[in-house]
Amino acid sequence: MNYKESTLTYKQAARTDIGFMNVDWQDRINFPRLREERQAKIRKIMNESDIDILACWRYENNRYMHSVRCHEWPTNIMCWSAVMFREGLPVVWGMDKETSKSLMPDFDPDNLMEDMRLGEMEPYTGLWAKELKEHCNKRKIKPRKIAIDALTIALLQAVQKEFPEAEIIDGHFYMYLCRAVKTVDEIRCLVSAYMLTAAGMERARALLKEPGMRECELLGEAYKVMYGLGSEWVQCSNIVCSGDYTYPYRRFTSDRIIQPRDLVIIDIGGRFNGYYGDFTRTFYAGSDSLEPTKEQKDIYQRCYDALRRVEKAAKPGNTTADLWKAATPECVWGGFLGHGIGIGPAEFPPLNKESISVPFELQPGMVFSVEPYVGSYGVGGVRLEDNFVITEDGCAVLGPFPHDPRLCDEKPVSKY
Repeated sequence: MNYKESTLTYKQAARTDIGFMNVDWQDRINFPRLREERQAKIRKIMNESDIDILACWRYENNRYMHSVRCHEWPTNIMCWSAVMFREGLPVVWGMDKETSKSLMPDFDPDNLMEDMRLGEMEPYTGLWAKELKEHCNKRKIKPRKIAIDALTIALLQAVQKEFPEAEIIDGHFYMYLCRAVKTVDEIRCLVSAYMLTAAGMERARALLKEPGMRECELLGEAYKVMYGLGSEWVQCSNIVCSGDYTYPYRRFTSDRIIQPRDLVIIDIGGRFNGYYGDFTRTFYAGSDSLEPTKEQKDIYQRCYDALRRVEKAAKPGNTTADLWKAATPECVWGGFLGHGIGIGPAEFPPLNKESISVPFELQPGMVFSVEPYVGSYGVGGVRLEDNFVITEDGCAVLGPFPHDPRLCDEKPVSKY
């Protein structure tokens, strides 16, 4: 590498008391190092697995591989592509070659293709496969193993036609492995994504003091703050869910008017430099003079306690099964406790009921979004979510955002 590896620990990288502008008086994000370390991880796993070509069509894998930022169509993943060989920079297919050349002068212009190729149909898949073969011939490579992260029938047939002797394997699995353990610069990107998300959450929380706003209006106010701070995108369609619709849990935002004394679940996330924020709080709508019911406090406390038990179990050497057991099944909605998070909104390894039979060991640098849920008919539901960075000796929480004191008795993790 041309850039010196960071000496920061993961615990230091996870600090939330830093800004995200580049400055010369504080060690923040080293973006050239971020790019180099990500590509080094890809080449390492390619060499270990005897992969000659790793081709990516999924947006998050593309950005991880080469950092070129492309336009996003959320329902079309088979439009941008890139390939990595064991040596050299990636080759990128897009439709903004001149823009990329001007914005990324260190990128070899010969590796920026003029046109994007759709991976869903002929003749585009055939053109892509022929161009890939030309790059192989230029490098005098005859690939024996090609890994591709997303395939259509048309794309598979085109690749098999141009490379009849090559074995075609699942590339998304290998990209998942690359992305599972973050570098310190990736952690710093996640911290920045958390901070702009927290600003949006605070705006929504403050507006709930005077209910009467629709769920969609509240979400719009949070978006206004996040995008105003530079958010590139949002983690999903994002959720504001209130009143009776908190149980059973409605995973979308409607035009319902929020009423005083409603429980309101807000699940939002912005994105910084490709990396996603994602955390959830449940609030009690209305002025501070309104008091929640005993039943509302009970379900909130049970959900909060589950979050803290998972935090205590989140340390190297434990597994995803230990996190699942710490939450307990009664504090999980739909068999889903959480997920990895990074340059993808939901990454490897997953946290679900299958974690018991297929556990994954926790390693320093893994980042999890953990979101327990408790609810009942006639009372409502509570979802809480924090992001846990596995550190060298435990975990750090990207999510010091406060809980509603009317609903929760916050206790230190040592009490669990």
